[in-house]
Amino acid sequence: MGSIHIRRNHTLGKAEARKAVEDIGRQLKQRLQVDYHWNGDRLQFSRPGAEGTIDVEDTLVAIDIELGLVLSAFKGPVESQIHAYLDQSLGKG
Repeated sequence: MGSIHIRRNHTLGKAEARKAVEDIGRQLKQRLQVDYHWNGDRLQFSRPGAEGTIDVEDTLVAIDIELGLVLSAFKGPVESQIHAYLDQSLGKG
């Protein structure tokens, strides 16, 4: 199994960062059939072969993902795509 841990600083403030993460959740649902929900300031998501969380703080977004056996072979491309989403949503950090 593969793990992905990404920490990204931002200057949006917590409310705007949360909106950006909500947009990421909607994109994941639309493109990858990911189910997600909020638990406080934590977005939890899952789909067959992957599950994780995105924590929103005042100046930081923390992403932790566990990939199943099949998806772990694609860890590099998955991680690159996450960085691209974050660049688009939060700005380059």
